Amino acid sequence: MFSSYLPFQFDYSEWKISFDTVENWNSLDFDDSAWQSKKTSQFETNAKVTTYVRHQVDIPDISSYSVLNVQVKYAGGIVAYFNGRKVARFNLEDNFNEESQSLAVHDADTPSKFHVIMTTVGGTNGKNMMAFEIHRPLGQSSSNKIVFDATGVFGVNECSILVDTYSDISGSSVSNTEIENLFDLNPTTYGYQANTQGTHLDWEVENLEGTRFNSFAMQTVYSRTGFGFSLYVRMSSEDEYISSLAVTGQSTQALRRIAWGVPVGIAGFKQLKYEVDVPASSAVYFSSIILQYCKPSGTGVCPGIGDYPSVGEGEISPASCEEGYRGYSYRTCSGGVLGEINNQYCTQKVPDKLLYDKSIYNLVYGTTVEIPKPTYVNIIEQFYLGEGVQLPLGLQLNAQTGEITGVPEEEVALRTFTIYGKNQAGVTFTEISIMVKKGTCKAEGHFDTTNVGEVFVYDCAQGGAYVGTEKRACNLGKYDGEWGPVSGYCMPIAMIIILVIIAIIIIAIVAFVLVRVTGRAKAVGGVKGRSARATPSKKNLSKKESTKKAVKIFIFIISGLFGNTQNGKVHFVVYYVCIGCIFMIS
Repeated sequence: MFSSYLPFQFDYSEWKISFDTVENWNSLDFDDSAWQSKKTSQFETNAKVTTYVRHQVDIPDISSYSVLNVQVKYAGGIVAYFNGRKVARFNLEDNFNEESQSLAVHDADTPSKFHVIMTTVGGTNGKNMMAFEIHRPLGQSSSNKIVFDATGVFGVNECSILVDTYSDISGSSVSNTEIENLFDLNPTTYGYQANTQGTHLDWEVENLEGTRFNSFAMQTVYSRTGFGFSLYVRMSSEDEYISSLAVTGQSTQALRRIAWGVPVGIAGFKQLKYEVDVPASSAVYFSSIILQYCKPSGTGVCPGIGDYPSVGEGEISPASCEEGYRGYSYRTCSGGVLGEINNQYCTQKVPDKLLYDKSIYNLVYGTTVEIPKPTYVNIIEQFYLGEGVQLPLGLQLNAQTGEITGVPEEEVALRTFTIYGKNQAGVTFTEISIMVKKGTCKAEGHFDTTNVGEVFVYDCAQGGAYVGTEKRACNLGKYDGEWGPVSGYCMPIAMIIILVIIAIIIIAIVAFVLVRVTGRAKAVGGVKGRSARATPSKKNLSKKESTKKAVKIFIFIISGLFGNTQNGKVHFVVYYVCIGCIFMIS
């Protein structure tokens, strides 16, 4: 029996929606007041790959509303959460992220079904939270509208039917109906299989997180006796089947449902197998194979702890293993209390998706190298290289973390290395390429790329009307070459010309002053009766010669100052100017 209370419905309910990834967005206590509230028909497009939606689920009495069965429409990939706990995943890889597209394009007109058992997700009276992340269909663009809708209905029986859709149903041949009809919960269709040992049914749920249950049931058509069978479960084809139920001497009744407890089913499994161990008194006709959740009852019930649900005295309370392990762990109910966690059925998953942050590493000889530890899925207990393979001299691989560190001591051409990671279940690997080169300083301004230990000399004349040189050394830095300070100077020719002109003016002024001084000296030194043009005295002559020498020396200094350039034009200008100076002084 299902409740008439529908916490959310197709084409009716409003959902809070966001396009941004936010931590704990799917939890019960997350504040979604800033999110928009829309009906699914109003959903438009999303430039990003993943869309996030939430809907509050109010439960009036958690003791009555023990199971929520859900149908969901989608075109891409879907992940469902209840109170922050992942309960379903459809058409999406195991290790998904916000950039993951779906595995394929799903038919939006064919809803998928899953269920939520309240004792496994912290269901409570009052406010609870149903959340989905919707991933873009494979190969589609952001211009496609978001396709999503969902309906939920509660199961309220002491033993509530659990609803799932199936990705595969196979087994021994079925008479009187199609094999798929044995799982459609329709009492009007029924069939039977050969009444022999080994007759079997195999089915796999579409929910990639598996189906959870604690009861296996058959809706039978006729009474039969002496029946024996087993129910096997596993998470994937890579695992061995686990016997979750084995019974003999069983009887069926006409048009009745008969059920058997399967406590381990709460751990969650994707693949199930029913197999006849002992033939019945006659062929067993049944209309439905059913998975159920039955509430704990009677005295000695142990309250649940975390992911371990409430169970009856002597029963096991199973839950999933830790991350990186497959199978299930469990606690045993004893004296009204669940015992310690037992991990005897937990085994490591094969490691996968080993990946460094780059595929090619260009390292610099003599610098400190720190290649970060890689990312991977599941557990890796040891990292290693192939037999006889070594990293470039000076580098080491950390066997525990996968980090590569050290100081390269030799130059090495680009070479590919295979890094392995293993655990008790298997091995994975990845490839990276490493090259060790001499450090360089990258081109900067008019300094070209230069190797570490070399000095780049820049001829200023290459930049136009300049003279001189600039030098810059390339030194080894922390990660590569680093430029040192610039030495030398590029002097503009225009500045030289200006300085020369200034020098000419100064010389002219000095010469003019000297001439005036000399003329006055002649006038003052004359004798009565003699011409002013008389031969100068030795003393005056000596003064003139001294003055002339001083001027020549000054000209020589100016010429020496600018005559050391590397540009032919400058030599010519200085020479011309100096001749002019001599001429003026003469």
